[in-house]
Amino acid sequence: MSARRPALGLLLLLLCPAQVFSQSCIWYGECGIAFGDKRYNCKYSGPPKPLPKDGNDLLQELCPGLFFGNVSLCCDVQQLQTLKSNLQLPMQFLSRCPSCFYNLMTLFCELTCSAHQSQFLNVTVTEDYFDPETHENKTNVKELEYYIGQSFANGK
Repeated sequence: MSARRPALGLLLLLLCPAQVFSQSCIWYGECGIAFGDKRYNCKYSGPPKPLPKDGNDLLQELCPGLFFGNVSLCCDVQQLQTLKSNLQLPMQFLSRCPSCFYNLMTLFCELTCSAHQSQFLNVTVTEDYFDPETHENKTNVKELEYYIGQSFANGK
C-alpha cells in the first residue's frame, strides 16, 4: 500500500495543469533616430539574449530584480544606458523615497528588459529602417500597447 502512495502522488502531479510562461521578446537593441538623440527600439520576435558581461554592473544597479543566474534579457547594454539616462530626473525626485524609486524602476526595467515582454507588450506601429553601419534592414518599434495587471499597478 505504501508503494502506491508515491505513484499516486506522481500521477496527480503529472495531471495537474501547470502554467509555464514562455520567454519571448518584442524588441532588442536600438535602431533609428526618433528625434534629437532619442532612438527607437528594434523589433525582435524571439528568445531573450544573454547580456554581455560589460552590462552586468549596470543591470545590477538599475534592475536588481532581473539580475540572477545566466542573465538573458530583451535589452542590450545600450538600452540599459538609455534607461539610466532617461530616468536621471525621476531618480532625483524619488531619492527621498527608496520604495517609490524601486517601484518606478521595477516598472521600467520590466518594460525595457523582461524576458517575458510578449506577455504584456504588443507592438502596434512599426517603421522600416536601414542601418547604415551594419547595412541591414531593421524595423523600428514606433508604438506599442502595454498591459499591467491590477495587483502590479497597486504594488502587490
